[in-house]
Amino acid sequence: MSIPQPPYAVLMARVNSGAWQKGGVTLSVNDGIDFRPENTNGIETQLFEIYDYPDGCPQPAGWSTDADGVYYYSTGLVPPQIITTRWGKFMFRLTLNAGLRNGVADSTLVDELTAAVVAPVIGFTDIGDGESIQFEHSWIQSEQDNLRVIENLLRANE
Repeated sequence: MSIPQPPYAVLMARVNSGAWQKGGVTLSVNDGIDFRPENTNGIETQLFEIYDYPDGCPQPAGWSTDADGVYYYSTGLVPPQIITTRWGKFMFRLTLNAGLRNGVADSTLVDELTAAVVAPVIGFTDIGDGESIQFEHSWIQSEQDNLRVIENLLRANE
């Protein structure tokens, strides 16, 4: 796969000031996660979004919330750090230049391949909206794991 010409959207994340990475990121409760675009050449506008997150997860400081409950940041190339407060999956999106190149929609200007998971204590696995290849296991495998946890809990209480 060739790298598209700048600008192009690839969302980079780092946990607790560690190494920058993309794709599925594993966190713990109270970890901090930072974001930035992989390449900043040709960026005129940027929109960072947390479009799916665990119920009850508060709006991160310095971010805003749209009418659909999506947390977003659009005023700079480096959004404020978010701190995880709940277990579950967090799905992220980066859209550059409104997703348009020369007035035409361009999928290389939108990236949804970076996501984070905060593992629960009891063993359930969350499923993120739009989850596909971000993590080692598919969302179907996560659902299978959850059913097995339920079955084991029920058997333990027989």
